[in-house]
Amino acid sequence: MRRDHASEVILEQANSSDKSDIAPGVRPAQVAQIELWPGRGPPPLFGEQWEMLKEELRSANEGWDVWIDWYEARLDGRLRPRDVELAYVEFIRAVPPTVNASAANAEIKRLIGLHTPTPGPPTPATEPGPILEVGAKGLVLAAPTPLGEFDPAVQSALQDRLKRLCPDLLDATRRVGNTHPGLMAVVSEYADLVAQPVASLDITSLWAVGTGLLANREAFTRLPQAGGMTEPLEPDHLALLQQVAAIHGAFILGFARGRELTDRADHSRLTPEILAAILPAARELLERWRHAKTMVEERTRKFFDAIENATIGPSWQTARAGYSVYVVTRNSLIAVGKLLLRANSLLATVVGGAMVAAIDPDLAEQVRLWVAFTLEQSQTILSFSESFPELNLWWASIIDALERDNAFREK
Repeated sequence: MRRDHASEVILEQANSSDKSDIAPGVRPAQVAQIELWPGRGPPPLFGEQWEMLKEELRSANEGWDVWIDWYEARLDGRLRPRDVELAYVEFIRAVPPTVNASAANAEIKRLIGLHTPTPGPPTPATEPGPILEVGAKGLVLAAPTPLGEFDPAVQSALQDRLKRLCPDLLDATRRVGNTHPGLMAVVSEYADLVAQPVASLDITSLWAVGTGLLANREAFTRLPQAGGMTEPLEPDHLALLQQVAAIHGAFILGFARGRELTDRADHSRLTPEILAAILPAARELLERWRHAKTMVEERTRKFFDAIENATIGPSWQTARAGYSVYVVTRNSLIAVGKLLLRANSLLATVVGGAMVAAIDPDLAEQVRLWVAFTLEQSQTILSFSESFPELNLWWASIIDALERDNAFREK
């Protein structure tokens, strides 16, 4: 092929890059993610010749598209699923050496089809409420949404009252923390959230934890009449809890986001029967997440602790606390599922992490941890999602792909 000086320079740069990239310990999957002509692309003459060859191959009508696709993946540094790449060598065992190009290419195409998954079900929508995402530090609450319009004077006055009362409520709750650890988790988290400056308030998280505060108020107020084994609160302690919960109700409704979430919870499609069905799985997942130091960011673990402890007493299913538990669990699962799908859209090499490094090297460890968690807790995840067909179908497809991939690696 005729080469000019510019082509010589590009060739030399590509050769030099190859020598530095292909070193001991580098895996084939990593090499496949390197562009064939890094930086400036192929020499102009090479590009022209490739376009001419591609046209000739296609006009031959012998199925050369499988090889065109393979070469252009190398040009772009695109790593395709392992089984698709292996189809190019598998056909050697299946096709006699004397077979013509058309039959050989047809067999390769057939093998690729066997290993090319059909598109999975669509990603379920998150519910209005706390939104989570997975980053290098694990599962974390996303940045708060804007506050929107509110009456600064009224909201500041209500917040000042909450900030004065919360330390007293927190001190009283600490004294019975061993007896009522759930109440302690809710009050502590609420006091931290409401103490932030108005401009920095996370209204969505405050609303979610506040539902737990209201549920605890309801449960401890009814406790003397309901009986049972739970120890009641001292009158002064209960009065403080009731006062803080009442002011919280007025405070949260002073924000447009708080009113939106309250209305959504009050008109939710969730029946008491559905909430009762999902509670065991939701609590199991929240319990594990709040102890998962390597998988969930510290501040978010404290938030999960408060959300889990919102499910107190027999009336929680019909309260806003039930919706809050549902939303946090659902939105967390969607964040984790998106991570696994983003790591490898075909879920073919996600356990090995080959595709993860190409997207974000910092997420490689998180993917490995969440894959292991998903395989271990697959039944709990499916139990929670069973009442929601779109969520259940989505997670079943992810778990099925992970289990197939894991079984292949164990052979």
